[in-house]
Amino acid sequence: MGRREAPKKYTGITPRNNSTLISFTYQGKRCRETIRGKPTATRLKAMSDKRSAILYEISIGMFNYGLHFPQSKNAIKYSQTPGSLISVEKALKEWLVRNKKRWALSTSKDYNQSVYSHLIPSFGGYLLDEITPSIVKDWVTQQTCSNKRINNILSPLRQMYKDAYYEEIISKNPMDKVRSLQVVNREPKPFNLLEIDKILSQATGSIKNLFQFAFWSGLRTSELIALKWDDIDWEKNRLYVRRARVRGVEKTTKTKSGLRTVTLQQEAKKH
Repeated sequence: MGRREAPKKYTGITPRNNSTLISFTYQGKRCRETIRGKPTATRLKAMSDKRSAILYEISIGMFNYGLHFPQSKNAIKYSQTPGSLISVEKALKEWLVRNKKRWALSTSKDYNQSVYSHLIPSFGGYLLDEITPSIVKDWVTQQTCSNKRINNILSPLRQMYKDAYYEEIISKNPMDKVRSLQVVNREPKPFNLLEIDKILSQATGSIKNLFQFAFWSGLRTSELIALKWDDIDWEKNRLYVRRARVRGVEKTTKTKSGLRTVTLQQEAKKH
């Protein structure tokens, strides 16, 4: 049997066990890209031809990194239109990870639900550059939930696109032309004294005490749940609202105005 010849060596082409490494210089930077597949003699020749084509395109200013290596991180780094390489699904997932430390746990859960239950199923298959205002508006018209809920679902998409525009990943933000739906806030209808008396007449023990205190302190449910004995000064008839509990997690109140001192009514102290 004849001796098996060693694979021919090509400049900038490095064979590995099950892949081939292509090396070249672009914009003054050394680039290395891995092509999966066993480095046979035929494949090595094809990779050398590919490298020659890349060098020629670079020399005439026509090189498109994403066209040759669409899965490479460098494709986005060197592309003049990176929005044509990134899917909405990928961008939303990365946006969630990048910003999660900025949000309260309840907000993070709401955003994740909107992204994974609504936005990715509806828009995830598009590239960033492919989304148009009409696509989003068509989706809005198909929804049966309230205007407020639709606005909340679209919030992560709005913020993700805003970040992508500021980071120059996209040249224009399609969400700028999608207006939030009008939300009509209903006037609160608190129980009147007769209704309060009827409710309390049906309660006993600690449940009655809880509702009695809630009615006459005016606390939000989340604030009431998080209340501690140390927050109440019985002698001075003061209640200090410092925290809230949402979905089992204790946090500060939603706004600075939520941090407040409440004067206790005598009815709140009854039991």
